[in-house]
Amino acid sequence: MGSHFLERPANEMVEIGKIYRSFIQVVRPIYVSDHLARFGHDGLPLPILAELDYPRALANAVERTRQWQDLLDSTVLLENFPSVMSDGACQPGFFAELIRATGCGLLFDVSNALVAAKNTGTRMEAWEEAVGQFNHFHAAGFDLQCFKGREFYLDSHDRALAPESMDWVIRLASRDRPGPRTTVVIEFDDQIDVGAWQQDLRDLRRRLGPDRSPA
Repeated sequence: MGSHFLERPANEMVEIGKIYRSFIQVVRPIYVSDHLARFGHDGLPLPILAELDYPRALANAVERTRQWQDLLDSTVLLENFPSVMSDGACQPGFFAELIRATGCGLLFDVSNALVAAKNTGTRMEAWEEAVGQFNHFHAAGFDLQCFKGREFYLDSHDRALAPESMDWVIRLASRDRPGPRTTVVIEFDDQIDVGAWQQDLRDLRRRLGPDRSPA
C-alpha cells in the first residue's frame, strides 16, 4: 500500500490505521506491505516518489514503523527503492538496521535492487543481511534512460524481465527459509504485453520446478 505513514500527522495515522486494520482482519492477506519513500515535500505532493535521505531518515523511520505496525496489529513488509542517485548506496544497510530495530520485514523487489545496483554501484550481495529469511519478492522490467547526457536505469514496469532479474529471482526463491511459502509477483503496469508476462511466469515455474514454484 501507499499509506504515507512516514509523513502523515499522528491523528491521520490513527484513523487510517483503523481502516487498514479492519481490512487486514477480515481479508487475512498473505502479507501486508508498504512503500518506504517520500510522497511529498513541505505539504505538497511530489509528482513521483522520492528516495529517503537514509542516514537522516533512520530515527523517524524506526519510530514510525513501530507505530504503524502497532496500529495495524501486523508485521509490515517494506519495499526497497529503485535508487537513481549515488546516495542510495547505503539503502541495504538502512533496511538491515530498520528490520533489527522494529521487527518489520522486507518485500524485496529484485528489479528495484538491480536498478539501484546499476545506478549506484552497490553490489546485489549487499542485500544479503536485509533479505535474510524473508520469502516475498517482486520483479519487473527496467529501462535505460538518458537525461542531459547522463544515462541511468529506471524501474519502468513496461517490459519483460531482464535475464539478470530472472536469475536473481530464481536464486532467492530457491533458498530454504522458515515461515510461509515463497511468493513472487511479476509486475507489468505500462504498455502491458500479456504474452511476455505469461512467458516470464512460465519461465519462472520451469526454472524453479514443481516442488519450488511460488504461490
